[in-house]
Formats: sequence, C-alpha cells, structure tokens
Amino acid sequence: MRKTLITAIVILLALAAFVVGRRAYYRFWVYPKMAAHNAAERQKLKERYYADSNDPNEVLFVGNSLTQRFDTDKWFDKPNFKNRGIGLNKTTDILDRLDEIVESEPLMILLMIGVNDLPSNRLDTILQHYQEILQTIKTSTPNTEVVVQSILPTVDNSMTQVNKQILELNPEIKQLATKFGYRYLDLHTLIMRHPDRSSLYVNDQVHLNEQGYQLWVNLLNDSIFTEQ
Repeated sequence: MRKTLITAIVILLALAAFVVGRRAYYRFWVYPKMAAHNAAERQKLKERYYADSNDPNEVLFVGNSLTQRFDTDKWFDKPNFKNRGIGLNKTTDILDRLDEIVESEPLMILLMIGVNDLPSNRLDTILQHYQEILQTIKTSTPNTEVVVQSILPTVDNSMTQVNKQILELNPEIKQLATKFGYRYLDLHTLIMRHPDRSSLYVNDQVHLNEQGYQLWVNLLNDSIFTEQ
C-alpha cells in the first residue's frame, strides 16, 4: 500500500514538473522567439513598402492584419491598388510610417485601424492618434480622397469588452471623418446585420475568411469604387 502511494506521488510530481517545465519552455523560449520572428517579418514588410515605387493614382489600403490579409490583387486586379497593411499595427504604427503612405500623394487612402489599440489604450488616446493621422494626411496630400473604414466586430465570446469598446469608438471615428471631410464606410453594421456572422470569420474569430472579404469587396464596389 505504501509503495503504491509513493509511486502515485512520484508520478504526480513528475507530471507537475512536466507541466511547469512546458509552460516555462513556451513562456521563456518559444513565445519570445515567435514574437521576435513576427516583429522581424513586420519590419521586412514595412521596409518593402518603403522600397516600393511611387506610382501615379495609387489607391492604398492601410491598416493592420485585416488589411494585410486582404488580397487586393486578387479582388480588384488593378496595378494602382496597393496593400499597405501590417499585422498588429496600432494607430501609433500608422503614424510612424505615414510618411511613406502620403509620399506619392495617392488618389485614395482606405484606412482601417484601431482594434489593436484595444483594450490597452484609453479611447480618447486612440482618437487623438486617429486625429493626428487624418490631420497629417490632410496637410501632406490635401487632394487625396480618404475613406475611413469602421473597426470590425469580432465573434470571439471572450472579447465582449473589446466589442463594447468598438461600439463606442466607431461613432467617434465617424465624427472625425466628417470633421476632415472624408467618407466613412460602415462595415461594422454590415457584418452585425449578417444572419450568420460567424460564417464570415476564420477559426480565430477575429479575421475574415473569403466570404467575409467578399462582403467587404461588395460594399467597396457599390459605394466607393463605382467611378474607379
């Protein structure tokens, strides 16, 4: 009996050591390496955008991973349509690379940014950054048409607080767009009214799938690109 008990204790201790060791391995080795790799990839993408030629009448899609995953070449097949999305970008990241975005004095900028600022930043801070972005565009390239796109909802039930913040933030972003004389594209309402929102997202419940991007493209074609 005692031998069995000792064996069970040893097994439990071994399992506990394995779990703790595994967590430590991921926390101090795997995750930092992944973060460093992803940061390096984002930097390469940024450098590629800076190295890209400035063409006349550029239409630039600017934002985070939702924009980066938007295959604009496939959906629109127009050489002047260029993707300037970088995963995990926040409003401050857009400010940091805005010089490249306005350099060509593009025909149009389609901007979607802000979700990665949540929930770590106050809404007034995000809006201040957003205003700085729009002011810089207005000052640097006043003839550029800007389409301010709403922040998309998620269908992840664990992100209820983020979705509440998005509901508060989008009307404020719309007001900023109006203040600068720019158009506002309400993708949020379009997705919220969809009878099966979850069918528009990939498994992470944050990023759009093909069907979700089709919805986005249809709205752009119907309301923005009718004259392009």
